[in-house]
Amino acid sequence: MKKILASLLTILLLTIAFVSCNLDGTSGIFREIALSKAPLSIRYKQLLGDDGTYLYFRTEKGIARVDKTTTNTGTKTYVQDSMASSEIDKIIQAAAFSQTDSSVFYITNNTTERDNNTINLINTGSKAKSTTTASTLFITSVNLKINNLYANGMIMVEEKDGTGKLFELLKYNGTTAFDSSVTQFTLPATGYGLQSVIQQTGHGQDSLSTAYSSMLVSFVKISEASVVEYEHHLVTNLGSLKIATNTIKVANFLHANTLGTDNIYVLSTDGKLYFAGTYSAPLASWVELNDSGKIFDINAFAYTVENVTDYHFISKPSVKSSNLEVFTFAKTATTSTEVVRASIQLGYAKELSLTDIVSALEKSTSPSKLLVATDENGMFDITINPATANIDNDTNGSSSTAEDYSF
Repeated sequence: MKKILASLLTILLLTIAFVSCNLDGTSGIFREIALSKAPLSIRYKQLLGDDGTYLYFRTEKGIARVDKTTTNTGTKTYVQDSMASSEIDKIIQAAAFSQTDSSVFYITNNTTERDNNTINLINTGSKAKSTTTASTLFITSVNLKINNLYANGMIMVEEKDGTGKLFELLKYNGTTAFDSSVTQFTLPATGYGLQSVIQQTGHGQDSLSTAYSSMLVSFVKISEASVVEYEHHLVTNLGSLKIATNTIKVANFLHANTLGTDNIYVLSTDGKLYFAGTYSAPLASWVELNDSGKIFDINAFAYTVENVTDYHFISKPSVKSSNLEVFTFAKTATTSTEVVRASIQLGYAKELSLTDIVSALEKSTSPSKLLVATDENGMFDITINPATANIDNDTNGSSSTAEDYSF
């Protein structure tokens, strides 16, 4: 009898503890169970852009497109047209699309291609495949290697010898190769590595023209005393400018790219929002504006909505079940008292708060509309109302269901 009573008491205590974690099911275990999403067969990795007829994207299987003229009436009937497939010895690791050049570019993990600085090209009209190479006067060809390819069609190259001192951003010159220099980076000493190249969410697919969106390039060095130091460079149409050397690891940033007259705001991986000055006058020491207490990945989803005089900086923490965090502040904000933060799980966040977001493509700014691709839960069409983007109810916007997106 005593054993039965003890067992019942244990069950009761566990039940109370479990329920108390989430009585109303708005967070925690019950919310995840109630709203959990079954993985889909398609695993998105990157949205590349569109040419008016097709939407191009990369999945775990390779590069594909869907016909934008096909009407999706909620039956999820978009048919994928494969452009290039990942193979065991040639796994596609990054890609880009250029409407100007009618091409999709991509790089693989193939050792021979990497050693020869090979970039693969697909003609979007004929689907014919070819290759090109990277070259620069800044680094000798025998000591040159590709570090990565980005969604705006630029590639980062560096020295093979591992000194970590010379890097260069290149773009396709429209004829034969990636040899048109965007900017060069000469690090102050050996031992630096490329930490990240961050493109503002929704704007990474900007074309290869001079109108590309700002990029934040960060290099890292770990000293013998295990001190981590980052050197941050802001790349705009004006060129490249080192804006800081500090110990802050960047997740994403906001820069409206009005060529030097606007403020720079930076979100760190440990959830802190900073004011970093302007392009023409960066701050040596960034000013901490808000600490969300959340952890964010490098290149975390971080989309900005403008509401007259304010920014709503919307980001997604690294934990899959996290709500979206919205930092609201005046466009001229320079102090912590000017920032208000909210946690959003309804409206435009309804379908995203239990997913891993991997890529987004801005469709329009008035109103703010995005295509958002997730790792295993499909693609969503979201609309954000700038007036209520930081309010956690259905007035802040809306979201489609998985794969029920439109153009």
